[in-house]
Amino acid sequence: MTPAEAVRALAAIHDHGEQIRQQELEIALQKIDDLDDDQRATVEALADRMVEQVLEAPTRSLLTAAVENDEETVATALSLFVDGESVEREADCSSPGKSIPEFARAQD
Repeated sequence: MTPAEAVRALAAIHDHGEQIRQQELEIALQKIDDLDDDQRATVEALADRMVEQVLEAPTRSLLTAAVENDEETVATALSLFVDGESVEREADCSSPGKSIPEFARAQD
């Protein structure tokens, strides 16, 4: 397993979470009338925090799998979140000289 594969799986999970956040936020904001900018920002921040908390455990698990070279866990994560589409997202980990353990430590 390469660092790029682990990053691809993480990116897919976080992209999926972001898509759901945006969809649900749009639905909620349409149902709430007359929000001022501060209230809207509060609702958006709540949605951000919820997605971050829900994705925290899978992210840590996937980072651990990557460090332990557990290809089956990475493949499972990709199958759950990618739906056969190509995720073309780069991250610092994919640059030469940066290992998965360095990437994992940067996430703490």
